[in-house]
Amino acid sequence: MKREFDFNLDSRKFFPLFIAFFIPWLILETWIIVQSRRAEEIVAQSPLAAVGILLSVVALFLLTVLFYIPILRKLISAMAFDNEMFQFRGSIGRFFGLNLLGIFLTGITLGIYLPWYISRICRYLVGEVSYKEEHLGFAGKGGRLFVIFLLTIVLPVIPLALVQVRLEQPLFGSPLALNPFQSFMLLALVQLIFWSFFCAYLYAIYRWFFTNLRYRSYAISWTTQFWPTVALIWVQFLISAVTLGIYLPVAYIKIYRYFVEHTEFHAIQAPVGRLGFRGQTGRGFGLLWGQILLTLITVGIYAPWALAKVGGWFLSNTYFEPS
Repeated sequence: MKREFDFNLDSRKFFPLFIAFFIPWLILETWIIVQSRRAEEIVAQSPLAAVGILLSVVALFLLTVLFYIPILRKLISAMAFDNEMFQFRGSIGRFFGLNLLGIFLTGITLGIYLPWYISRICRYLVGEVSYKEEHLGFAGKGGRLFVIFLLTIVLPVIPLALVQVRLEQPLFGSPLALNPFQSFMLLALVQLIFWSFFCAYLYAIYRWFFTNLRYRSYAISWTTQFWPTVALIWVQFLISAVTLGIYLPVAYIKIYRYFVEHTEFHAIQAPVGRLGFRGQTGRGFGLLWGQILLTLITVGIYAPWALAKVGGWFLSNTYFEPS
């Protein structure tokens, strides 16, 4: 018998918390973007003015950290499996301390510590989630994440960035002698290569996170192969780009379905079941675009209701089927 997931977020109760976070976040984010575009002019007029941008970034970070745990409490406690609710008991103080230490160590190591910082945050947040009074666990290692970042982001981005800089703002030597069409094609090729590596990153980061989740004696395996999965993601992104984003909800649903249907659960290396998804793509397309448009029209105010409807649709159509 299939066992069901569900998501019952009370949008009216979630709304005050969301607004308390969203309004300050929107003001800070808008101000930072505007000021960043005028950064050179601001610094030229008054070097101290640049401190204002830095303080705004710090304020945005503090706002996000302080609201992250309360928001997670609302969202995770709205999730259920087999009519049993999940619980989350994270501490704002503990989460703040982990982030402060992680950012400090990432800064003094010039970014090298970032994978270990992320793995510690994941380990803490997952460990605060419980189901039937049993806490989840996370076994992901920072070293593995470092390799993923290195191979899918750092090494590919460096040469691609150099090509783009050489085309747009050559720092050494003369610019490449290319006509506008050749420049456009080369930039398009650079972007396609970048998205190919980004698709590989999505595959690797999903596998790293979900296959390291633990509950009691249960673990997750992902029955996919690298190249077919990356090709699927790449094609969906390409169609979304060609259709100017109109196809994007369909792409998300297809990728979600593929990821879910290749997820299996094991207990001491013995399979116990797999996930499935029965949501209809056409219905999901209409739902997602409807919620996106309503959120945009209301300048984000409708987001709690959109989140409740979209999350409810995805989770209510996701199920666990025992072996």
